[in-house]
Amino acid sequence: MKLDNDLILDVEKTFGNLTFAAFRNDVFVKDAEGKDTGELERRVYTLLSSAQGNTIEVSIPAKVPFKEFSFGTPVVLVNPSFSAIPVSDYRDPYLNWYCIAEDMVEKKGVNGVSPQKPVGDGKEAK
Repeated sequence: MKLDNDLILDVEKTFGNLTFAAFRNDVFVKDAEGKDTGELERRVYTLLSSAQGNTIEVSIPAKVPFKEFSFGTPVVLVNPSFSAIPVSDYRDPYLNWYCIAEDMVEKKGVNGVSPQKPVGDGKEAK
């Protein structure tokens, strides 16, 4: 099956609440021989997904300034889309899904104020 465009999903249902985990790596443009050209293509960040119960990686174009959030900061993806790369490992072929977004911004709560980050497990000491 071939998808002509990126796959669009309901981000809130798919990922739930997203929180920033870490910057993962820079990805550079490759020349015809597969060597890095030194031109930055995109940055990859790791986010925690409440709905997936795991981390996800999101690619943001290089034209967007570097993102520096504290661990656990709630974030929102701007115009995310999903694509896949077919992979074969000599046993079963599968698709390696990845997420691309135009940007990633801090999620704002009521009145534009950032929500409080939870401290501890929420249980009060007695």
